[in-house]
Amino acid sequence: MDSRPNLLLIQTDQQTEETLSLYGNSVLKTPMLESLAERGVVFEFAFCNYPACSPSRSSMFTGRYASTIGVQANHMMINPAEVTLPEVLKKHGYQTAIIGKNHAFMENTKTYYPGEIVDREKASVLRQVFDYVRLADHGHLVDGYRDDPESKAAHEWSHTCWVSPMGHGTNPARPEKCGTYLLGDTMIDYLENQRDPEKPFFTWLSFPDPHTPYQAPEPYASMINPAEVPLPPKDNLEGKPERQKVAYLMDAMDTADDELIRKVRGIHTA
Repeated sequence: MDSRPNLLLIQTDQQTEETLSLYGNSVLKTPMLESLAERGVVFEFAFCNYPACSPSRSSMFTGRYASTIGVQANHMMINPAEVTLPEVLKKHGYQTAIIGKNHAFMENTKTYYPGEIVDREKASVLRQVFDYVRLADHGHLVDGYRDDPESKAAHEWSHTCWVSPMGHGTNPARPEKCGTYLLGDTMIDYLENQRDPEKPFFTWLSFPDPHTPYQAPEPYASMINPAEVPLPPKDNLEGKPERQKVAYLMDAMDTADDELIRKVRGIHTA
């Protein structure tokens, strides 16, 4: 049996340090994440390489700036010519797996990468660099559970929440039928039944939450009292670059009342 260490990359989507008790959030309790922090390393000064999803993920897996590899919008994926972390690990004998949200590797003809496209089939590299693929996106449809009636209902409700004016609410489904739980179950099944025990593994466990739509099932949706949720700082933007003033005007949340902001931030935290 190969003695090299297994590698598990756990990623959440659009989760900032203010949603973690280990960074001082007194409203929310995140004991599992605190347990990981106690046994590991906590970064107190870090930054994201790009404000958009696909470029940020592409930068993470190539180790290069998004501007360097040309991925600068969410409809763009990693050019197959780029060398990526799972590709290198697979070449060195690791079994590679993705469980959850992708948004980085080409997987079909609808995605695009920078540069001249010669062969679309060769460009679809997702299943070339990952041995095991179980995908999910925002909502609750997860590979392996797509025919489950309750999971489908949770996804449909989530989609309705997404297109609503404020994009938040309480999902009526049971927690175990929602995406975060299902991805956890998929990961457990992979470890217990799917992976090759003779090889070390690299698994990218990629949770779409807490990205919008901000929605959580009970009892989690009621665990946080909106009245206790701190409001974000407000700034008149005096002396700030013009682009920040334009962004301010385009952000509907800045025109919402404090009660609504607390509700949205509360369900996002849940």
